[in-house]
Amino acid sequence: MAAILVVEDDIFIREVAEMLIQDWGHQTLAACDADEALAILRSPQHIDALFTDMYLKTLVNGACDLALQAIALRPGLRVL
Repeated sequence: MAAILVVEDDIFIREVAEMLIQDWGHQTLAACDADEALAILRSPQHIDALFTDMYLKTLVNGACDLALQAIALRPGLRVL
């Protein structure tokens, strides 16, 4: 079972993504924006992958900025 951080600012889409990932047998953590995601990534919580919205409103380059910061915090993290 993988632990997947889901980052999506639309609550409906985030909840659907979480349900699907959980149905596939994985654990989910959720964040509504990049700041919340980065706080989770800075925590000791185990995370195998980052599943993120491409167009996060809080970052200039959206998910690309988040992905780069996430990988800097957790080298080898898988990003979707």
